[in-house]
Amino acid sequence: MSIADHDRAMELVDQANTMLREASDLELQAARASTHRLTKAVLYRSAASISYTAHRPGTATDIITEAMTHDPPPAIADELNELKKVCEEIIAEKA
Repeated sequence: MSIADHDRAMELVDQANTMLREASDLELQAARASTHRLTKAVLYRSAASISYTAHRPGTATDIITEAMTHDPPPAIADELNELKKVCEEIIAEKA
């Protein structure tokens, strides 16, 4: 692998992270706009998961906190709480 290959790889990582942030933002907008409880919960879970994947545990935690105010179904609430625990551990490790 040459330096040029490495530089290109890092450019692609930056692009991927940008796309993940945009995807999370769009999912969050869709969740906020949804009026159907299950759809709203699924979209919030998706937005939080994408934020986590994009290495944004603080944003994921904020999304989960917001999602929980909309009374998601128990199975999705459990998944959100599990993801929140993981995100909080990451945040605590960085502190």
